[in-house]
Amino acid sequence: MSYIKGDYSIHASYNNNLFDTRENGGLENDSLFRHTSGDERTYTTNLNNARSQLKNNDLQITQRYRFGKESTVTDTSSLTGIRRLRERTTKTGSLMHTIHYTRNRRLYEDDFSQTGPEFYHNFYNDSLITRDSTFHRMLSNTIQLMLDENPNRKTDFGARMFLTHELTKYMFSKPVDTVISANNDTIIEDLVERQYNDISVGASLVHTVGKGWNWIFKGKTWLTGYRAGDLFLSGEITKFIPGRKQPSFVSVAARFSLAEPDYYYQHFASNHFIWENDFSKIKELLATLNYNNPNLGLDVRAFYSVLTDYIYVGTDTMPAQFNKGLLLIGGIAREHLVLGPFHSIHTLAYQFASNRFIVRIPDIAYYTSNFLAFPLVRDVLTLETGFDFYYNTSFSAYGFVPATGFFYNQDVRKLGSYPYLDLFLTAKLKRTRAFFKLEHPYAQMIEKNYFQVLNYPMSGMTMKFGLSWSFYD
Repeated sequence: MSYIKGDYSIHASYNNNLFDTRENGGLENDSLFRHTSGDERTYTTNLNNARSQLKNNDLQITQRYRFGKESTVTDTSSLTGIRRLRERTTKTGSLMHTIHYTRNRRLYEDDFSQTGPEFYHNFYNDSLITRDSTFHRMLSNTIQLMLDENPNRKTDFGARMFLTHELTKYMFSKPVDTVISANNDTIIEDLVERQYNDISVGASLVHTVGKGWNWIFKGKTWLTGYRAGDLFLSGEITKFIPGRKQPSFVSVAARFSLAEPDYYYQHFASNHFIWENDFSKIKELLATLNYNNPNLGLDVRAFYSVLTDYIYVGTDTMPAQFNKGLLLIGGIAREHLVLGPFHSIHTLAYQFASNRFIVRIPDIAYYTSNFLAFPLVRDVLTLETGFDFYYNTSFSAYGFVPATGFFYNQDVRKLGSYPYLDLFLTAKLKRTRAFFKLEHPYAQMIEKNYFQVLNYPMSGMTMKFGLSWSFYD
């Protein structure tokens, strides 16, 4: 919802999300799956009764009051005596207040009394049933002062200053303790609960007036709370180049961050996992270079990143920290070719990591979408039909832990090097859009090596269709 009257405005949004998922733990024997052609639903999985549930509630309200007025004055300072009118704008801006509340909960359940416990390595609460709960809640208030750019002054710039307070709460299941009293043993099951007051301040400067050079610089630091001492600095400079239809641009950006690891990497307990870590802050220095030419449909990006004290989940499925430096280099190029009704989109990415044991990424990934787009009935009905294709080189991809929801490094075997193809047809009738999609039509025709996560095959041949409507005021 929103309300606007004069210089005052208020905008609010509310989201309520629920994801309820059956967890199968992956295939019990993916080698059997890869070398036989049975119905994909008949293969044995590691888990039969497990489920995870994610709940999220999110409310955000932003109020804004604009100040400052435009005025035109007469300039009589010319030595020639010629009277000239020069438009000037007094400084305008906004005073804003944002309140944001978010509540997240993850529940993991499994009854393995009949399945067998070999999938799990540890049992801290119960050897027959699991019911773990993880909770996160945050209430934040941000006050910021924004000063607008003057569109009549090419050298002017905008500014923003803000102060944020975050009241954050973390909770997770605590293993059962046995307290020995004088009379008998008492079983106590409780939750670990931690609450923090995080206060941060920040500012930014921005220049977007004119068609030459644009720039933006940002900074933010946390003064108190769980993230006390964290720092974020970034800057980007863009140069626009006039073009035949639209201007192209070259931009250079850099970012430095010093960040406390996520709370649940530091502290966690459940029926199957317990850890208590004291990880150092994660440091990252990132530099990027971007060239965009809309006239040629070309976008090219390159990045250079140095990471220190990187957090990852190791082959033992536990969080770990790599205290040395990591170097990441890569680039991505995207080209959109248009020839009459024919569209051909190509995206090619290259990535290099100095330590492939810690960071698991493919060297090369390629995606293309090719389709015909044409009006069947002018200004009424439009059709698009074509195919999407995706491929990446093989690499030691991740495994998945249902009990924590983490992806972890695995060295069982390499995944990837498999082509994925989807066929699609879409139709747009005014405000209504319908689609039909045939995914992976050759799933049973070549080797069934279509895995992106260990023991979790991608879907076989799948047909999808749907409708969507757009509602306008």
